[in-house]
Amino acid sequence: MELYMCGFNTHHQLDHDPEDHNDEITQMRKILRSPHLDVRCALWSSTVIQNDGTFLHQGYRPSGLCPTLIDGPPPRNIKCLFGDTSGVLGALGTDGSLYLYHDGSSGRVGPELKKHRFPKDSFIVQQSLAIEHLAIADNGEVCICTTTHFVQTPLTTLLASATCFTALTATREVLTFGSALHPQSLGRDPTVSSSADSPCAIPFLGGIPIGKIAVGGWIGAAVSEDRDLYLWGGRGGEERRMLALPKLSDDETVRLVEINGGVDILEVGVGSGHVIALTAEGEVWAAGDGERGQLGTGGRRFEEDWVRLGGEWEGKGKVVGLGCGVWCSWLMVDTRTTSLTEQRPATIGCGLR
Repeated sequence: MELYMCGFNTHHQLDHDPEDHNDEITQMRKILRSPHLDVRCALWSSTVIQNDGTFLHQGYRPSGLCPTLIDGPPPRNIKCLFGDTSGVLGALGTDGSLYLYHDGSSGRVGPELKKHRFPKDSFIVQQSLAIEHLAIADNGEVCICTTTHFVQTPLTTLLASATCFTALTATREVLTFGSALHPQSLGRDPTVSSSADSPCAIPFLGGIPIGKIAVGGWIGAAVSEDRDLYLWGGRGGEERRMLALPKLSDDETVRLVEINGGVDILEVGVGSGHVIALTAEGEVWAAGDGERGQLGTGGRRFEEDWVRLGGEWEGKGKVVGLGCGVWCSWLMVDTRTTSLTEQRPATIGCGLR
């Protein structure tokens, strides 16, 4: 497996090569090769990569910038890692335990994920609850979902963006809730019966089984089990806007998007103003803000239309996963298999339906 990354790299959060450092990596660059790789957390200034049975922390931390391993429970026992603009804050265990991140600047060899002990009189201990989901929005709001859900249907995924939270239920329904100041990020118009701060379904997606969701900044995305891509959000008053996003002037809340004439979409990643998608043909397409190299086009510009990415991974294997951080993007390439498409020049194209 090979990991390729591009985007903002001032803090060495993507690539820590002292002999060839770039503050911005504008094309997908191979970062690691290992049998088992996964990007578990990508923040503004730091990245945590699962490399086989270890967590590798890259980028800023108070005690230094060098890549270092994180001590603590094995990655298989960690459900998710979380943080904010200050860096990694902690992790949630698969058994509902909460781990806090300790940098190790006070004499320890390296950082550590240390299990948090709740006070005996805390609500979680008193009710014998386990934390199932935890997410932190960019505005500092925190959502914690315990074994006693605040919604009737269990959640499989809980994500946070700039001012809201997006959840995927076990029944494949998308719920959003958060600040009423930015309703476009909710993908729905808040009403008295479905207020902004209450977990409510997105009407446009009603009856459509959703397989995956992704959020970042002011944008939300969903891929249906039928492999259709849906986008919503964007910031009101922005000077540049992706063509794939709904038109706020038309009171459009969610848009069904076509890429390259309407091919099936397998994966989607959303950053702070950009989106990348993987098609069933193995192609990677990107759009939005690329001024820090996060689109991987080789340039630093905003792309309002979809651009097909090309790179050294083509012909070496098959893209099996992708994602976005705040100002970065990554691809996971399985070198044991080959892509469905041969290497071709990158093209531009977009369609909406």
